[in-house]
Amino acid sequence: MPIEAHIVRWQGGQSILVSEGPDSASAAIVVMVPGTPQTRVGTRRQFVLLARRLAENGISTVRFDRAGFGDSEGACLPLEPEAADLAAVMQHTKESTPGGEPVWLLGLCDDASQAALFAAAKTPISGLILLNPWLEDTDNHNASENEAQFTHPSEGPRPTGLLRPTPNK
Repeated sequence: MPIEAHIVRWQGGQSILVSEGPDSASAAIVVMVPGTPQTRVGTRRQFVLLARRLAENGISTVRFDRAGFGDSEGACLPLEPEAADLAAVMQHTKESTPGGEPVWLLGLCDDASQAALFAAAKTPISGLILLNPWLEDTDNHNASENEAQFTHPSEGPRPTGLLRPTPNK
């Protein structure tokens, strides 16, 4: 399994990201957005172990530290649709995958909410995997246009079923 490290810069900081993938062509790419104050390794190495398991099943991963945590530089960023660090990681991921593989965002806890906000801002992704997201109680305020978009964050074909590699034909 090839493992590569890259430095990704954004206005106000930089982060080291680790990409890991199968020996052959990848069926998809999962960008892992750890919950703060986690790092790209994850509690008890959960993101490392998940990345290796996905690679065994034909899926590439990208892991990185959010701004202000782990090996990243810059101040911790608030939850916002533009998330400069995540935007830089997504741009790097798309530029380094000329095959056009589907890109999914996997977010944990508060960064599951960050992934949803990022996707709702019309960022082209294939799908979301949200683990323990922070959800707002909409009984106490009017739902915004962005909240309505969380249901369908991706433009284009909608993902169906679980994320599984497509068998080679």
